[in-house]
Amino acid sequence: MPQWFDQHGRDMRTRDEREREDTAGPAFRRLFLRAFAIAAIIGLLVGIVWTIAGLWHFHVSRLF
Repeated sequence: MPQWFDQHGRDMRTRDEREREDTAGPAFRRLFLRAFAIAAIIGLLVGIVWTIAGLWHFHVSRLF
């Protein structure tokens, strides 16, 4: 049994501690990191496409 339970199985944490742990628990953390990673990948791809389009427009199209 985790350390915050007494010998009768009662939770000895304060209400504030329980709410804080429930708000930012492991499931929320995984969801947040997954959403952040997906947003970062999308942003990186948009940036790459934007850069290639800019190079194409200002360099390659000037040759023709």
